[in-house]
Amino acid sequence: ERGALVVTDEGPRVLMIHGNRQEVQRESGQLSLLYFDRYTFDLGQFTGRLESRWRTPEERYLDELLWPDYDNEGDAYYANKLITEGHQRLVAPLYALGFVLIALASLLSGEFDRRGQTKRIAVAVGAVVVVQAAGIAIQNLAAKHMDAIPLMYLNAALPILVSGFILARGGRLRAARGLSAATDAA
Repeated sequence: ERGALVVTDEGPRVLMIHGNRQEVQRESGQLSLLYFDRYTFDLGQFTGRLESRWRTPEERYLDELLWPDYDNEGDAYYANKLITEGHQRLVAPLYALGFVLIALASLLSGEFDRRGQTKRIAVAVGAVVVVQAAGIAIQNLAAKHMDAIPLMYLNAALPILVSGFILARGGRLRAARGLSAATDAA
């Protein structure tokens, strides 16, 4: 009817009041019932396994990833993967900015066409797919060879720089075209 989780000096226990415990014998299939007013179940047998589990890189904080504990056997063995995951977390926001700038550069850099922007959208999608695939490949390479970590940052920064250049150059070209069109009309 009622129960509570109680932490004692011997470990955690579940305290149950007014209930029954049912067990089925595997060999005979016989059901045994135990009715109780008060029953305690020891959870201490399960706590040892939970404390000794090694946490994967996805479960860790950034400082644990960038500076793994080399005294821990698991951390020492997977140090490259931990450090690579830490750098990937730093690079990921740059991809979001880069993907937006790729879309803007492909759509805003040319003339307006009433028939649609299908080619430009396809180019933008293709560029994003290439950058994302390269990012995954470089991350896998960096997990094996730590010298490839700067390539992760380069892969994220390159679309930002190229798209920014295209957007800046496109604005100057449009202004120059507009200026020459205005002088021709005069």
